[in-house]
Amino acid sequence: MWGRGLLLASTAVVGVRSNPGANNVEPCAYIATLQSEGASSFPAGSAFDCLNSVPVDVEGDKKLIDELKIAWQWHSDISWLKNPPADWEDGSLDLIAELDKIKSNLEQFESEYQVQIAIQKITVRSGNFHLNYIPDILQVFGWQRDVSLVALSDDGVKVPKLYVTFDALKVADGNITEEKISDITKINGADAWPYLENLAQWEQYRDTDGRLNSLWAKGDTLTPGAFMMQSRFDGAETNITFANGTEIEYINTAWTNEAFKDVKDGKSFYEKFCKGSISGVDAADNELIWKPEFKSKRGPTAVPPNGEHHSSLLHRRETPAVYQRFPEPVVSADSGGVAGYFLDGEGYDDIAVLKIMSFAPEKDPYGLEFQTVVDQFLVSSKNANKNRLIIDLRENDGGSMQLLLDTFEQLFPHRAPWQGARYRANPHFKLIGDAVSEIYNNDTIQDYYKETWNGTFKEHYRHWAYSHFLDAQNKGFESWAQFKGPELFNGDQYTKTMRYNLSNEDDISVRLGGFKFTDETNRTTVFNHTDIVMFTDALCGSACAAIHEEFKNNAGIRSVTVGGRAIEGPIQAVSGNKGGEVVPLIRGIQQADRMRNISRTFSLESYPADEATLDEIIDTPELQRRAGDDMTRVQAQLMMRKGDKSSKPLQYTYEAADCRIFYTHESFADPVTAWKQVWGAFLDPESKCVKNSTGHKSSLSGGFVPYGPWTLKDEDLPKPESTETSEEAAKGSPEGTDFEGVGSREGASVIALFATVAIMLMQL
Repeated sequence: MWGRGLLLASTAVVGVRSNPGANNVEPCAYIATLQSEGASSFPAGSAFDCLNSVPVDVEGDKKLIDELKIAWQWHSDISWLKNPPADWEDGSLDLIAELDKIKSNLEQFESEYQVQIAIQKITVRSGNFHLNYIPDILQVFGWQRDVSLVALSDDGVKVPKLYVTFDALKVADGNITEEKISDITKINGADAWPYLENLAQWEQYRDTDGRLNSLWAKGDTLTPGAFMMQSRFDGAETNITFANGTEIEYINTAWTNEAFKDVKDGKSFYEKFCKGSISGVDAADNELIWKPEFKSKRGPTAVPPNGEHHSSLLHRRETPAVYQRFPEPVVSADSGGVAGYFLDGEGYDDIAVLKIMSFAPEKDPYGLEFQTVVDQFLVSSKNANKNRLIIDLRENDGGSMQLLLDTFEQLFPHRAPWQGARYRANPHFKLIGDAVSEIYNNDTIQDYYKETWNGTFKEHYRHWAYSHFLDAQNKGFESWAQFKGPELFNGDQYTKTMRYNLSNEDDISVRLGGFKFTDETNRTTVFNHTDIVMFTDALCGSACAAIHEEFKNNAGIRSVTVGGRAIEGPIQAVSGNKGGEVVPLIRGIQQADRMRNISRTFSLESYPADEATLDEIIDTPELQRRAGDDMTRVQAQLMMRKGDKSSKPLQYTYEAADCRIFYTHESFADPVTAWKQVWGAFLDPESKCVKNSTGHKSSLSGGFVPYGPWTLKDEDLPKPESTETSEEAAKGSPEGTDFEGVGSREGASVIALFATVAIMLMQL
């Protein structure tokens, strides 16, 4: 599973080389032949050659790029990417200009694969794993090495060295000593660390530390990491050189779930796989669903104690968890999403650990089991006199916002979570909202919608349901015009800041299924915020980033983060996405198409039959054929920080952890040792944190002051560069379009009309 290390061979060649081109065999035909003979994996070089033999569809790609330029206007931070803050690591990225560059050079590309990988690279460069472009040709093959890596420090504070995971696990299990293995110095002839930093540019995180952590194997959950389960093709072989001079060569492999029958060359490949059969809107299961998504595309949840996990980008491959490295939990969810543990030993007897692997557990779609486990954990902790807590968020890439907010509520029943967001007020969004406002209380049109599309209008168009949201100061919106604004920030138009209503009477804003938010009445706080520490690996993102924001800016909880580059200094606790809801691109197209249908059928005042604004997003046949499934997505919202008057989205806010550590040979594969290492660093940052990693001005240890649970003051609201005014904004909603009211929730000391963002889904 982990690849051979020095324990097995001093030099080796893994797998069988193949060079079909030398025998004038078409590489795609070679893959077809191997598959017909029963092969389930193929030489990576042959798969890459097959992709590179697919001819460029110049005219089709011109249309596709023009359609993407329109569709990406739905991405919430398109303007912030173009004009980011000065400390944004990756600098400016103009999505539209980059597409134009590709379009103007289509004749120069070697293959259709190279065109599509160039477009995908634009999204990867965004550092936002809610912005995805994964068209048909990029879904055909997955890539794998037969080796995984880890970065380990001698003492947790010295800069780490690189090791083959198989060797490191032998040391962790006590089978050999550290002196018996050698660290890695070169990969494919290049110095190892620069090579990996370059490779990590294909990992879709906000900075280099997070991208590198994505490459590493995880010793406790046995997640192989992206060095092994590759994001893309990275050579036919991998050659590793060790400090003792030994070299090992591995043949990289590819696999596919597609049937290559009748594929004889690149042209027939295109005809079979790039005409809509894989990711076309007609091939995909694209029935509109309303539920908010707030998760990455990385794949299913890794299970803490035992079980199965998946890590590939395109096709999920099950890998059995051989080792049971977690201790016996006090309480755990069968889904693997959450578990609770108690530490023991001198100095640790009063410490509990809440391990939250994911807010989107696969076998618990509405989070009912998750919610119960958190409650049971807190009861058990109180009964056992545990009064100090480690919240382990490693590998958590998001999930359901209702779960994270409920979890925060259970931990802090007297602190109202905030979670403010803005939509980009592009012309499509505004026009649809105008129409939704007119339709919302029209039963005739809603009945027509249900009969025509077998769904509920209010759920499918919930993004525009202003009366189900709250403003930044806990007040309801009085009209669509008030919600819409728009307000100008960073040269672009956005709606007013909105938050979700967590009333159990409201089933539109964010609450899914039979889920009910915990009744905080008469609940007590089990752990004081000064006795809690977050433990992250920088991969935290989306819903995980949202709970980090509540823990830090609301409750004042510090963080310890592991890993990153082999340097001293600070590391961000969250390098995953810090944006709001993510939606498949095809959803916005479908919503626009259905709204146009309604306007032509019912002659809406807000959307006359001859209105052409939505035509450009609806009439996108190439995009719908090549990337019409839920693998291609955009982010619908920017998440905002409560009390930040600059209007800068959280995605572009640098936030150092309060302490940085590195895994040791013992702690990388033993969660108990890792938890004790974290607690030691929390108590003694001077000697147990990496040098110069504490006290950054953006961290609590460096003086950052949390806003707390208090209602946002007028003087702390960001001031827009300008605000659009109109007669509509002045008079509010048209007569007769008031939305029905929604309930509110009361906490012990504050009115808890809360906020949230939503389920995200990933595979990366």
